[in-house]
Amino acid sequence: MQGLFFLALLLLLGLNLSIAESTPEAPPVDASSTDPYAPPASTNTYFICASSNPDLLGAFAPSGFSDGVSMFVNDEGMGIWRHAGFWYIGDFGAWPPETFYRCVVGCAEGVDEPPLQGYKVKRGVEGDKINLQTNKCGEDGDGEL
Repeated sequence: MQGLFFLALLLLLGLNLSIAESTPEAPPVDASSTDPYAPPASTNTYFICASSNPDLLGAFAPSGFSDGVSMFVNDEGMGIWRHAGFWYIGDFGAWPPETFYRCVVGCAEGVDEPPLQGYKVKRGVEGDKINLQTNKCGEDGDGEL
């Protein structure tokens, strides 16, 4: 009787192993698809055209998700991201990301895209007033400071 038990056990284990080996890996899950109510990935690019920190200048393109919405990164590794409903600008090269600016003036909590104005320098960080814009630097209405 014990022999039949062990034989049945071996057959079951072998069956489980062959099923596991033949099951394809699931494709990676896009962060926005995990929540059916999450907004789609942003197609916007934002620009910073005036800053005392040259690493912050230029285009910020969508690059992943933070807090359920798109975050934006430039070629220097600087980022614009939302955390706990508020938008930040800072260095993605450090972990955790180092905040330089936080949107506090007239900034609605929980909006899906970063506000263009209202960013204040974080205490203890040197910096000047900064604005985001949707026009490339140098185009009409670019809002340079």
